[in-house]
Amino acid sequence: MSSLENIKTSTYSKQLTKLIETQLQYLESTDFQLWIQNKTPRSLQPLLKWTLNHTLNSALDWIRPELHRHGFQVTKINLSTLEAELNPAAKTDPKEIPLSVVMSSLEESLKLFFNQHVPGQQFELLISSVQIEKKQKWDDSVKIKMAFDEKKLDHDLLLLQKYKFFEFENQMTIKTAHKKSSDVIQFKVTLKLTPLLAFNKKGPQ
Repeated sequence: MSSLENIKTSTYSKQLTKLIETQLQYLESTDFQLWIQNKTPRSLQPLLKWTLNHTLNSALDWIRPELHRHGFQVTKINLSTLEAELNPAAKTDPKEIPLSVVMSSLEESLKLFFNQHVPGQQFELLISSVQIEKKQKWDDSVKIKMAFDEKKLDHDLLLLQKYKFFEFENQMTIKTAHKKSSDVIQFKVTLKLTPLLAFNKKGPQ
């Protein structure tokens, strides 16, 4: 595959990922809840919600093979912290976990984290001003941790709701197995609230 084809494939994957994530956010919206209540028998509503969520999340795993192959999973999440792991299943490959995979795990972690703070709302997320302090080799499973100051986060989320746009600064620590020290990725993340997709009498569009 040529470099141009790689770029095109990466672009299409990002576009498809964004589309699916938008649909997942729509499933949590008030509009969708009203539609499913009005258009679906009560007994089938839980099954339909589960099926749509399962199908869309499976699609995300399919188009994000690197994260899936490196065993990305969230191990803890609450209103101020998130912890995750990258645990490659294949130990026969001596290569180090790529920085691109670690950054993808950061992006997915941030999306999960902010999804619980702006439920039912669609948003765009952009990571910028990245600074990496790396001293270890990521050739084994790694643990990822991110924490926000609760009071500041509450204040910043109010500003996000007011202006529909806000920039957060934070850092993610990365600790490899059997090592006491941690690597650090400092970053800025910009959130922009966007309108939810419209729907008509036929259902979600």
